[in-house]
Amino acid sequence: MPTYTITINNQGPKDRRFCIFTEPPKLDEGLSPVGYVNVFQRSGMTPAKTGQVTFKIQKRPIAIVGTTDGSLESGNSVYTSQMEQVNLGSPTQKATVLYVEYQNETAKITEKGEAEALNDPPGGFVMRTGAFETPKNNFCIGLGADHNGENIPLSVFTPKSNKSYNIFPITKFYVAVGADYLPGQLISVEVSTKVQELNFGTSGTDAFILDYTESGEFKVKTHV
Repeated sequence: MPTYTITINNQGPKDRRFCIFTEPPKLDEGLSPVGYVNVFQRSGMTPAKTGQVTFKIQKRPIAIVGTTDGSLESGNSVYTSQMEQVNLGSPTQKATVLYVEYQNETAKITEKGEAEALNDPPGGFVMRTGAFETPKNNFCIGLGADHNGENIPLSVFTPKSNKSYNIFPITKFYVAVGADYLPGQLISVEVSTKVQELNFGTSGTDAFILDYTESGEFKVKTHV
């Protein structure tokens, strides 16, 4: 499956961990209503001076429904219930429409269909919720990804009952250093002061190579 690639060379004097997370998707109302995203991948301890780590991210978007242990806040985890690959609306393709439910403290996708017309919504897909009462565990929907066979949320938000959401993925990622979070945990972009933005949507590349320098900064070495 086609992927995006991020390679980091640790040129600093200390072994380091690196993690990546994504820009929240846009909704019809504008930007995502949440201030948190989920850690997607975290490296092992990358050796100083000559260590290198490579992250791979599947290009095809994946929708997710799930629950959180506690409120949507930094440090909590999302426990994935179900994920489904989706198609984005384009002039030659109908967008995927997913129907999701929350019942018996479980979130699930109950039906998968497609929009009636091409390019509706353009560059996005649709998630529609059924009727539900306020969940005991936070019910969330959004974007996910497959990482080595494990379902990992990328960015989620709490939906309302009986509502249709047009969701527009953004292929913008962030690399952070020194993070102790695990994949799936919620993180605020402001948590880390050492963050590098990488925008695959505007760069014209599918691969970034970065140096983490001795001065503790990221330097985009090249994009392939």
